[in-house]
Parts: sequence; structure tokens; C-alpha cells
Amino acid sequence: MTQKQIAEAFSTGNFELIYPYLADDVQWTVVGEDHFEGKKAVIDNCDQVAGYFQSVTTNFKTINIYCGQ
Repeated sequence: MTQKQIAEAFSTGNFELIYPYLADDVQWTVVGEDHFEGKKAVIDNCDQVAGYFQSVTTNFKTINIYCGQ
């Protein structure tokens, strides 16, 4: 996958596609809510969010994808 495809999959909730690309020391900050450190913590939260997405109807609209370096 390209960086853009990884960013798009993550931002639209297709988390399982990006798991192989996560670094062991990955960090994810959900601004104003939480901070996750390490691959296991990030995957655990992604799985929780994915479960929530399955329980609701969503209408994602992607305006921009940032995959900066």
C-alpha cells in the first residue's frame, strides 16, 4: 500500500488493512481525548473503534488526506 492508501484506510476505519504497517513504537493522539503508545495499544483502540463503527450508521466525507513525512 502507498502512504496515501494507508492514511485513507486508517481515516475511514479500515484499520485491519494498516496493522502490518504500524511501527512497534507507534503513537496515536486523539486530540482532546486520549493518547495511545505502542502497536498493541493502537490496535486495541482501532478494534474498539471498528466495533463502534459497526454498531452505527456513518457517512464519512474525506476532504483531504495528509500523509506527510
